[in-house]
Amino acid sequence: EDEGEDGEDGEGEEDGDEDGDEDEDGEYEEDEKDRIPPELVLGGIRQILKTHSRLVLPFLVPQLAKTPLTLFRAQALASLSEVLGSGFYRYVEDVEKAFVDAVRREAERGNSPMRGEYLAHAATMNAHLQQDSVHGLVSTLCEAIQAPRAPGLETVMPHDKYAAVELVGRFASETKCDLLHSVESLLTSSMSLFVHGGFPELLKASVVASAAVMKHVPKNKAQDYIKLLKSILRDTTHDANTGDQVLFELPGLSVRNALRPFIPLLTEGLMKGAEKTKEISAAVLGSLVSLTSAAALTPYVMLITGPLIRMASENFAESVKLAILSALRFLLEKCGPRLKAFFSALQTTFRKALKHTSKEVREETVKGLAAMMKYNPRVDNVILDLHNSIPRESEESIKVTILQAVERVLSQKQTAQRVSKPLLSKLLATVGDLVSDQHDHVRNAAADAFGVVMQWIDEAEAKTAIAKRVTRAASDEWQGRHGKAAAIRAMAKSGGKGVDAKLVDSTLAPLIKDDEVAVAAAAVDAVKSVLLAGPAGNTDPETLLGCLGEAVRTRTGDVQSRAILALTAYGHFEPEACFENLGSGLTLQPLAEAYEIASKGDVKYDIRIAVAACVGYFQHAEDLKDSQKAAEKRTAAACKLLSSKGKTAG
Repeated sequence: EDEGEDGEDGEGEEDGDEDGDEDEDGEYEEDEKDRIPPELVLGGIRQILKTHSRLVLPFLVPQLAKTPLTLFRAQALASLSEVLGSGFYRYVEDVEKAFVDAVRREAERGNSPMRGEYLAHAATMNAHLQQDSVHGLVSTLCEAIQAPRAPGLETVMPHDKYAAVELVGRFASETKCDLLHSVESLLTSSMSLFVHGGFPELLKASVVASAAVMKHVPKNKAQDYIKLLKSILRDTTHDANTGDQVLFELPGLSVRNALRPFIPLLTEGLMKGAEKTKEISAAVLGSLVSLTSAAALTPYVMLITGPLIRMASENFAESVKLAILSALRFLLEKCGPRLKAFFSALQTTFRKALKHTSKEVREETVKGLAAMMKYNPRVDNVILDLHNSIPRESEESIKVTILQAVERVLSQKQTAQRVSKPLLSKLLATVGDLVSDQHDHVRNAAADAFGVVMQWIDEAEAKTAIAKRVTRAASDEWQGRHGKAAAIRAMAKSGGKGVDAKLVDSTLAPLIKDDEVAVAAAAVDAVKSVLLAGPAGNTDPETLLGCLGEAVRTRTGDVQSRAILALTAYGHFEPEACFENLGSGLTLQPLAEAYEIASKGDVKYDIRIAVAACVGYFQHAEDLKDSQKAAEKRTAAACKLLSSKGKTAG
């Protein structure tokens, strides 16, 4: 066995025996005709093991499993595996480690044929293991797969993990042992390799292993393994310390046929399981969809979508409904054009879900509807249905949801451009009437929808709508004034059509001085939106900054806080424009005056941060948290200086 084995064991001196001839030095030379073929030796050992395995194993296996493992000893272990008996469980861990090491060694040498032989011998041996050896084998292979890698080796192929997961796949496919208690460990280990996108061979092997392990999942315990799958996906894609999601597409799931073993289990749980099982099944389906590439997901779209839509039409608990709608949204976002055959059914599903009692369910429905409308050619039908539902709906919360659906759908350019002009005009009139509604939530939602619709109508119609719905009038109730400020904010955020200096002077500036706190606060938010998102050529920044400065200087409470935060945002997001306006005293001076008279520590803190943002302190700071601490010290003195020396200190 030691002769010529890759030079690993070298040629040892042979002990003389009585069958050899003694040479001049007293050593025996074995005649070629007297050499016993290895096959006969192994055959003899097999016969002994059949009757005396417990006596022979302690002497035989440690010799065969010595590392580095040679090909002859690997072949011997495979050949003897059928007769190793129940006592082999004591040695299975050492043997598996020796095989993994040998496969890794040959892979690193680039000797693929030899690697394949070692792998084949290991798989043969594992296939014949008895039940008492399963635990040792599983723990050894899983440990090899999940062992942490040394720093700096992230780009190097992990051949030990590759060998171990291949052996897992072969063992799960070929063994006759019961793996019920090992499925969790094997599946967790195999799927932990789904993150290695840089090694296609490793991904493929882990997918094959996962599929083989899933065949051992009994149907009557499906619920337990659906929970396991959910846990594995979370652990694989989220940071263990912070809990934040760090992977948004799992490379292993994009391997061909990676989803095949999971879909039947999940659809079965969705269709026939208890409510909790349905919820978990839908949630896991949603996770699989969101973590899989569109190309890999395409073959399974029909298999997933049908059951989800059927279950979405049933009356289940809020959590179940939410999980199903989330999964449908993920499907629409990933493979929208592939779902055209389901658009009619989806439209019915979303229409019903928009009136669900749960706010979370309605919000998820709005997202799903918007995702579908990107690809739905029948845009007018859906928008008309939403439009007609607005005046008919008496429930405030549901009316708000419908308005949010209009705003969300028409925020998408590719959808809004396909809506007919007459329908847009009708929609603008309907939501415009609600901008002055008595209910706060309806009023705000209508203002958001109004701002979006304004971007898609003609200039002449836009001017008419502004004059009628937005321009301030002396007869306005406070709800109407509040709605107009909210509408200007929405118009600015949606593109700025119709927002100009005239509208700012005639409506926004007076509204900041309004006696109603809610109106003044909404006007401050509108000024902030115009500063940050509005059309630069149509408005005067000095006028807008003057409005905010006035609010900082003269108002208190919520209005002042919003104005301070607005100046902070302006310094953060428009640093160049903010710096150009520092000399006018419109930003720093009002902040300094407010700082001097402020009594609350939190207000003083907000002002210091606003000053730091306006002077560009944060723009070059490497650590925002540290820079905020330093800003407190540096700007406190600046605020005192400004308030004591007046505008010239600007």
